[in-house]
Amino acid sequence: MIPTSRCSRASASHQGYLFRVRCEGGHENRLRLPGDSITVTGGQRVLRNDLIEMGDSVSVYAKQDAEGDLVVEVLGFSPDWDEPLRIAPVCSRPGDGHLLCLQGAVWIT
Repeated sequence: MIPTSRCSRASASHQGYLFRVRCEGGHENRLRLPGDSITVTGGQRVLRNDLIEMGDSVSVYAKQDAEGDLVVEVLGFSPDWDEPLRIAPVCSRPGDGHLLCLQGAVWIT
């Protein structure tokens, strides 16, 4: 199931935090928390050199940059790639309500 985009007002417990993360791993495993930066990595089994390994497939990084913009980047990984693939950088300025950038996929070098 692919989640739809949702925005909601910050609850009292999330006031003052820059980001929040919600993770679900099946019906019973859930994690929800706010934070000033976030790193979430998802992995899957891959066959490499005749061995099954657990490899990172996607990571989401969220932080505030030096100019005060909030930046969320989604990176894709493959054991066959030399560099990660930036899938979706999204930037915002919560103070003025503008979405600053949403760019297509590019290789990270």
